Amino acid sequence: IIWDNNSENIKNYNHIHKSNYYFPINYEHADPLILVCFLPVELLNSYQELVIYQNQKNTDISSHLPALFSFAALQKPQITLELGVRGGESTKPLYKSSYLNQGLLIGVDILAEAQNVYSGFSNAQFFHSDDIKFANIFQNNFNTVIDTIFVDTSHEYKHTMEELELYVPLLSDSGFISFHDSNVTPLKPYHYVRLNGTRDGAPGNPRGVTQGIKEFFSIDFDEYHYCNFRFRKNNQTWHLVHYPFCNGLTILKKTPDND
Repeated sequence: IIWDNNSENIKNYNHIHKSNYYFPINYEHADPLILVCFLPVELLNSYQELVIYQNQKNTDISSHLPALFSFAALQKPQITLELGVRGGESTKPLYKSSYLNQGLLIGVDILAEAQNVYSGFSNAQFFHSDDIKFANIFQNNFNTVIDTIFVDTSHEYKHTMEELELYVPLLSDSGFISFHDSNVTPLKPYHYVRLNGTRDGAPGNPRGVTQGIKEFFSIDFDEYHYCNFRFRKNNQTWHLVHYPFCNGLTILKKTPDND
């Protein structure tokens, strides 16, 4: 809600806060500036480590690591699924959040050497597999739903649509699915910007992730800017948070209707 003198905005504001005791459910996801304030004290050291890391190590996802940790940690996941491990950048926040909540982290990658990232981890399993094929492997071997899903794979439209069709039904009632590279190379001449002010190039300019998200959920949003809104799809309320920097990160979380 944008605060102004419009009576309708004031009415909406008062209604939301009076009916939900000031903080609506999942309010922490409404504003990234206060996201960390909802973390338990015992998780703040891990959050700080990731903030320091993102400012010192420049990668194509480094600026998203603290937020990804916060979203995942607040989820208190029993099952976290990392589709696309590569060198383990996204593994850092996902493993921290999973381990601190005594959950299981599952990593999937088509590159066999990605299993080295998981070497020595407790409460973690790596599968050398295509993530499309892994959906059946998961259902045949794990009799449960998934709380947190992170996707960083081919970035192709058709592949993204297949991932959504297979994995959204496997989410828990309040689970979320997130996609990196939802805004590849947002600035000309094909450079992305990190939160620490550095810039870098990205190979090509695939827009398949964003195209897939928009089509699957029947929504539209401007991936070049920060977005935060709710929508309904198939009688389910979703909360979308999109960060445009560092090649983009989009999080789609299932939420209850009474918040």
